[in-house]
Amino acid sequence: MQKKATINDVAKLAKVSKATVSRFLNKKFNLIAPDTVARIEKAVEKLNYFPSQIAQGVKRGNTKLIALIVSDINNSYSIELFQGVEKYAFENDYALLLFSTNDSFERETKILKSLSSYQVEGVIIQSLQIENYILSSYSIPVVSVDREISNYKCDLVGLDNKKSTKMMIDYLLNKKFNALLFVTENVHLSQARSIRTQTFKESIPSDINVVSQVLEVDNSEDSSFLKDEILSFFLKNKDKKIVIISVNGKVAFNLLSILNKLEIKVGGDIGFITFDNPNWSNIIPGGISVLEQPTYDIGYMACKLLINRINKSVVERNIITYSGKLIERDSTKL
Repeated sequence: MQKKATINDVAKLAKVSKATVSRFLNKKFNLIAPDTVARIEKAVEKLNYFPSQIAQGVKRGNTKLIALIVSDINNSYSIELFQGVEKYAFENDYALLLFSTNDSFERETKILKSLSSYQVEGVIIQSLQIENYILSSYSIPVVSVDREISNYKCDLVGLDNKKSTKMMIDYLLNKKFNALLFVTENVHLSQARSIRTQTFKESIPSDINVVSQVLEVDNSEDSSFLKDEILSFFLKNKDKKIVIISVNGKVAFNLLSILNKLEIKVGGDIGFITFDNPNWSNIIPGGISVLEQPTYDIGYMACKLLINRINKSVVERNIITYSGKLIERDSTKL
């Protein structure tokens, strides 16, 4: 493998000082004679020299590097969020470091403690911790996505979970569903899950003949427990119009797999709806009804706010919430 060229190699070939090459790389052409600029350009091209952007950034005091920390990279929400963040970062010449906490407090803490070594200028985070003392000690800008950090009043971008959940439940009640099973993973690990679950409980009127239940699991991939609970709810309410509500796309995928094994037909024996709009939701026969959130836009806006903070072009705290969009497909057309 050919040895990578250094700034010293460029200076030697162009017959100039290292400081002159540095001025050239920082586009300070007014300080360099035109014939010297030409020699350096030829040396850079001949040596195929690419300067370290991070090293240059450290010298300038700005690395043009930001971090995105998501709770679960396997979740379709995290993927779309990344796409939105990356688009705005790329448009503004910033590079992006992506981390996944995998819903682990210990992993999140380790990532946050390591960020200073990467010389990042700012952080976008889906924090697992409602109180985050590491973030609150940061001197760099932070934007929180999807959840409030109680002891750190940074910019916040996300879905209006209360309004969106109410929209979904009103829709289901208008469709005459009268047995509603809300399935969520651990609500303590996500403010969004907590708000959706609480709003679900508050949205069922006490004076109507509707059965409602929240099923909270630590891990939706634990199919044996979920299978028993779903079958029990189905058998107890066979005389009613049943619908299962999934808290997000990841949980929905696992639930649909269980229903398939139980031979309970979605859109026939039972209704089904989920938050998020995973790319498989309209591929399966008839499609799955969803409460779509503009995740790409949330990511794009979060990155815009962060870079504005880095450039010190905003002063007031921003809280930006988006409305969800209900998309009806055959899974709720019983």
